[in-house]
Amino acid sequence: MASFGRDLWDKFELVSRVASDKLKNCEDLIKIITERANVEESYVKSLEKILTSYLPSTPVTGTYGNISGILREYLRDRADQSRQLVYSMRADVIEQLNRLFKHQTNDTKSLSSAGKKLEKELKFLLEKLVQAKQKYLKTAREYEGATIVAESAKLNSEVTANRKSSLASKLIATAREHEEAEREYRQSIIDYNTFLDRYNREIREILDYFQRLEKERAKAMQDSLFKLSVHESVFTKTTALNVDKVQKRSETIDSSVEIEDFVKEHKTTREFYTKAIFEAHNSFIYASIDRQKALFVENRAHEAILESFKPFYEKFIEAKDLANAPKITDFLRPDSPAHRDDIHRAQRLAFIVHKAWTGDTELSPDELMDFERIVREEFGRKLWTFSFQQYRIAGKFVVNELGYKGLVSLLLIVLNEAMRSRDATTAKKLMVLALTFYKTDPREKEGKVYLHAEIVSHPLWKASDLWESAILDSLREEFANQRAYNLDSGECLEEAIIREKNIVFGQLGSFAFNMLMFEFDAQEVKNLISKFCKHFTLSEPLIKELMSNIEQSHRGLARKRSPDPRAHNDIRQPQQKQPEFISFVTSSLRSMLGSEEHERRPPIKVVPPPKPVETIKAEGFVDPLTAPLDELPELSPKKST
Repeated sequence: MASFGRDLWDKFELVSRVASDKLKNCEDLIKIITERANVEESYVKSLEKILTSYLPSTPVTGTYGNISGILREYLRDRADQSRQLVYSMRADVIEQLNRLFKHQTNDTKSLSSAGKKLEKELKFLLEKLVQAKQKYLKTAREYEGATIVAESAKLNSEVTANRKSSLASKLIATAREHEEAEREYRQSIIDYNTFLDRYNREIREILDYFQRLEKERAKAMQDSLFKLSVHESVFTKTTALNVDKVQKRSETIDSSVEIEDFVKEHKTTREFYTKAIFEAHNSFIYASIDRQKALFVENRAHEAILESFKPFYEKFIEAKDLANAPKITDFLRPDSPAHRDDIHRAQRLAFIVHKAWTGDTELSPDELMDFERIVREEFGRKLWTFSFQQYRIAGKFVVNELGYKGLVSLLLIVLNEAMRSRDATTAKKLMVLALTFYKTDPREKEGKVYLHAEIVSHPLWKASDLWESAILDSLREEFANQRAYNLDSGECLEEAIIREKNIVFGQLGSFAFNMLMFEFDAQEVKNLISKFCKHFTLSEPLIKELMSNIEQSHRGLARKRSPDPRAHNDIRQPQQKQPEFISFVTSSLRSMLGSEEHERRPPIKVVPPPKPVETIKAEGFVDPLTAPLDELPELSPKKST
């Protein structure tokens, strides 16, 4: 059965307005019946005037007397009947409708006032919740920005201690503001949810009470019409037909049909209001900050476990028959930190990766689901990267067509999980591996199609905070590697600054090209690189050189992707002959593999110049725009799958 409280819970204003309109209808009915009684009362007075003026009580004999007597008795009876009709209409219909109207008017006003108050309070708390959420998100982004600036300052020896202290204080203040905003956000959720329980209960009670008033009013109006028809039928037989019609019509009136039609016409399609929940800020940068805070010990444990698996993987990738492939337990030392679950996952993952790699048979749906479950956890993604790296270290770069298809499926699964968990570290290593392995294709210029061609359109690469987090993490790793080589031993401040700028310049140049390779917007690349140039106070000549390299790389990539020469020119630059495009520099990508590369890079030799430095480049850095073409591998353009 239709219910205002259940089916029209969010239509309070509509129900209140319709209730007011229906009350006016009831008032109009009272006026109509009152006027009808007044007309009948005037009719009585007219009949009495006729009796007094033309039909005195003095008997008249003759034909006229008989007629007048008959008329006198008829008119007297008619007057008495009309008087009784007036009394019945006023006592039995009008007075009852007036009492109902007065009672329902007061109830409707009270219900409307209470409902409006509830709606107003709900709107106020919802606005307060929205404002608190916006403030929370704003402080979260400010906290991210302050963290990046402070972390960059820690890594930058050029920044003074006072400046670092000031940035640290600002970071603490920003963190406090963020915590206070989060507290306010959580409290506003509690206030809103608490009131929402009351609102849902009371608004339904109000709407159900409106429904009861509607039923009561409709029934009273229906009964009034029925009573009026009865009194009218008793009053005069000459109007019996019309009264009978009205009576029959009144008997066919069903107030429930009107209610059902009203609900059917205005029934809501919306779900009930749901309670608000805390929505934590989620980004690659935020996730990276959390990992830096909480996962240091866990990361060290993961590295130890992976190192203990290395002998097994080195042997497993040479297996020809998976049915007789080595078991990981045969290679583990007694002091291995790996747990039983880690060993089981490593064995299953090695089997799946090697099956995809060999390309003898397709991966089954169950194997893909099993792989997805493994890489859903951070250690699983580290395990997969480590496993994949062994083929790279062993120089196994080429796969067949079926192997290519299988590896692409695994890559896309890992990309999805990296996107879901905001794992910039895994994404960064995926980028390198996708530009390492390939299948042969004689239709291509260089006869190669890299895995990069199948994953470049993934939405993960379009997230600016991914690249920002990856750059910051890579700079942390590079500075840590420098300290591991003791390159900062015995150097003066000027030498330290030169070495640091060598690192920053090389990393930013490499990442700028990587972003363009993965079709990140060129203007966004400039903005992001400029941001880190400012953090590390690179000189204007270095910044200009980076921007120029980005422009040239962007035009070269555009020329490779599109045959239309008009698409290669940046509209902000004058038309000029474009230099031959140089494909991606593999050596600049190796720096992003971190400790899992297993190959020590030569230290950067720092020689302080006798005068201010205009252009600083790391030793061993290969500029993709000036290196000889025959030294660089050619990448195939993206092919549709």
